[in-house]
Amino acid sequence: STERGRRPLDYKIKIEEKKKDSCVFCEGNEGKTPPEIFTFRKKGTRENSPGWKVRVVTNKYPALKMEEREAALEKAGMFWKMDGLGVHEVIIETPHHHKDFDNLSIDNI
Repeated sequence: STERGRRPLDYKIKIEEKKKDSCVFCEGNEGKTPPEIFTFRKKGTRENSPGWKVRVVTNKYPALKMEEREAALEKAGMFWKMDGLGVHEVIIETPHHHKDFDNLSIDNI
């Protein structure tokens, strides 16, 4: 019914977009993250500056760290356990990460 469409909403949906300057992953805030270790960027743009499409940085709070040693392997009952070794990086898939995937252009996917 067309009348039903005129009723007030009990709950208004409030969409808040993060301010660009408050998010370390937004384009333009490259200085707020560790230096990039890999990137896809527009030609003619400099490292650690705007103009990237995908950016990879080291994680400031890694779950794993690269170490120059072998993982200690030990028997624990019927199981084996070992230390966690590896690298923990952050992949920033798009400079428009506040947008939903279905709202990104083909170039940004």
